[in-house]
Amino acid sequence: MTDLAGRRLVHVAATGPGLSDPSGPTLAAAVAEGMEVVVVSAPGPFVAGLREQGIGHVPLRRVDPPGSATRRLLAGRGLVRLLAGLGPDIVHTHGPVPAPLGPVAARAATVPGVVHSVHGPLVDPHGPPGHRVLGYGIERLAAACSRFVLVEHPDDVALLRRLRVPADRIVLVGAGVDLERYRPRRSGADVARARAALGIGPYAPAVGVVGCPPDGEGPRALAAVATRLYDVRPEIVLVVLDAGAAGPWTAVAADCGNVVLAEGRVAEDGLHAGLDMVVAADRDRPSPSTLRALAGGLPAVATATPGGRQAVDDGVNGRVVPVGAVGALVDAVVELAGDPALRGTMGVRSRIRAEALWDGREVARSTLDVYRRLAVEPSTV
Repeated sequence: MTDLAGRRLVHVAATGPGLSDPSGPTLAAAVAEGMEVVVVSAPGPFVAGLREQGIGHVPLRRVDPPGSATRRLLAGRGLVRLLAGLGPDIVHTHGPVPAPLGPVAARAATVPGVVHSVHGPLVDPHGPPGHRVLGYGIERLAAACSRFVLVEHPDDVALLRRLRVPADRIVLVGAGVDLERYRPRRSGADVARARAALGIGPYAPAVGVVGCPPDGEGPRALAAVATRLYDVRPEIVLVVLDAGAAGPWTAVAADCGNVVLAEGRVAEDGLHAGLDMVVAADRDRPSPSTLRALAGGLPAVATATPGGRQAVDDGVNGRVVPVGAVGALVDAVVELAGDPALRGTMGVRSRIRAEALWDGREVARSTLDVYRRLAVEPSTV
């Protein structure tokens, strides 16, 4: 028996797939500790996998619905009632969508322990100033209602401190990926299944595009790369894994015959098997999609941003090209597309890099240490 055995843990997230990295290992570790684990999120096909692990699921259509303040208050009241009915010992909320509604609702439901995780940058540092101010305010309120705030990067620790969040509430757990869920899968059946799901042929070189900004900058950059690449190697297909199916992404896919939009965010399990490499368009740090691709044993072409250099060691697990150098990026993609042996070697090194730097099991261990602290300390905020 452990300090956590028999305690009820409720994770609140906007969507279930958002719980996979790095929370998938955390959920499994909590079950192994004897905790009763329940996920509250929008429903989806992931629910069956949760139940196979002995994890309960409560569907929630909207964690933070758009619209009037009245609708948000009604949603918040519904979440308070739901949490009060579940009677958890610990509520753990994830990401910017449930914040601050999740921690506020947990506190209103008199949950003894409240934890909030910040996934990725606290807010987009490149976004409009008004959005940044709103984002800072939301995360500050979430922190005020949480006993602990878990962050992935030292920059977020410094930012939360500037927002006057007490140091004893901030825990740096690091970024991670579920290495068991995302692993190299290159059997013929895996490749055929993934390519059929993506709608691409069996022999076309397939290049995933990850970490691409969702604003106008991302589609414009992709269009420039796709156009240049089509002139050189028209058979190479670019698969955008982080784009929705609407807006400027659709226009790029319609105009460029070598661009495919994957359904959903990363389109989740199995699709990496259909790719030969990825282009990582990360800016400040590697995105979850990039970490999944590296864990899946794919080489990467990245730009020389802080995020790109963290993900890729030039010449080791991929290529790093200057920011904005479309020609250099296309040349790197063409080089790897034409050299299967080099891709294989670099892909193995990507997996080794992911295991060394972004193991979700390490995040799970750090998170369970936080749960243990809540089990023995009064939760005061």
